[in-house]
Amino acid sequence: MHRLRSFGALYVFVGLLAVVASLQGLMLGSKTFEGGGETLYTHYNNFVIFSRSHAHLLAGQNLYQAWPQEQYDLFKYSPTFAWLFGPIAMMPVWAGLLFWNLLNALVLLLAWQKLPVFAPGQRAALAWILPIELMTNLQNSQCNALLAAGVIGTWIALEHRQWFWAAAFAAAGLFLKVYGFAAIAFFLFYPARGRLAGYTLIWVVFMAALPLLSVSPASLAAQYQSWWAQMSAERQVEVGLSFAGVLRAFSGWTAPNGPLTLLAALVMALPVLFRYRDWQDRTFKTAVLALGLIALVLFNHMAESPTYIVAICGVALWFGLPLLEGRRPSPVRIGVLVLVLALSSLSPTDLYPPIVRENMLKPYTVKAIPIIVVWFLLLFELYSGWFHASRRTSAPV
Repeated sequence: MHRLRSFGALYVFVGLLAVVASLQGLMLGSKTFEGGGETLYTHYNNFVIFSRSHAHLLAGQNLYQAWPQEQYDLFKYSPTFAWLFGPIAMMPVWAGLLFWNLLNALVLLLAWQKLPVFAPGQRAALAWILPIELMTNLQNSQCNALLAAGVIGTWIALEHRQWFWAAAFAAAGLFLKVYGFAAIAFFLFYPARGRLAGYTLIWVVFMAALPLLSVSPASLAAQYQSWWAQMSAERQVEVGLSFAGVLRAFSGWTAPNGPLTLLAALVMALPVLFRYRDWQDRTFKTAVLALGLIALVLFNHMAESPTYIVAICGVALWFGLPLLEGRRPSPVRIGVLVLVLALSSLSPTDLYPPIVRENMLKPYTVKAIPIIVVWFLLLFELYSGWFHASRRTSAPV
């Protein structure tokens, strides 16, 4: 039990997960992808996409066109991401993949360890909710753990009144995955909003211009135009493992992404705006952070299984809210967490036979359903004033 409250054990464990995921990707050989024909690709295809993007950027080639002989799927990130990936792309594949996975795993755990609202033992215990979903991210050599760390880092910097670094983390989210920039919504609840806006503008301009160290202004401008065109096209057709995906799976109706996201934003904003003075309550503002992390996935039209490490961070925070009120999680809360782990975190794994995964879990977007349940429960707690049962104002950070 003591080890469950130790971050040392957690660092060792998630580090081993990164090593195992990297070795697994390297040793499994080649595979085909659905829709990719008979072409063989690596099991660490996303890492290949990231690595090749740097070479494409330096060569002045369109980052956002298809490269079927090199990789399956398209590069969907910023030119700045491609430029920053350069040092990793220059490593031997085995070293680059291992470094990339370790970076994702350990940076997320470091951000979690810095959360100011829970006691150290509580933070460590709650962090054990993350590894199953983290492993899915690592096996896909994705960057979603970094994105979650950036959102959490933005919130932590705001809590410490470190406006410059809060803006830096939020801007980094924009260039990692666009929806990570939604972390700027937290700025509304802290003083110095003018300085935060100014710092954010500085960081955005700085990060957007970084590739100019290696490419011409005309080439970089063309890359940004192609990136915008790609995002605009996908926004019209994709629903992913999202709230809209669940609606389509059960009703056949494809909800328009824009209006659905705006409606969800309004539903989430109302309890926060009407209870603005409660922002100094540590349970309330932790609940808002949890809600934001979950919403970044549920209302993301590009959400896929590896994206869910972001939402699971929100679920872990939600599960720990009673601890901030001096209470134990209720049986209902424990039951919902078990549901999340069983149907969300474990749904892509071999725990379920292929016939179940392919005919039930995937078609009905089951991975998203328990997260939607947590989202509604969080909304209920925010609207109902559940936290008033034991109001505690956070100490200065």
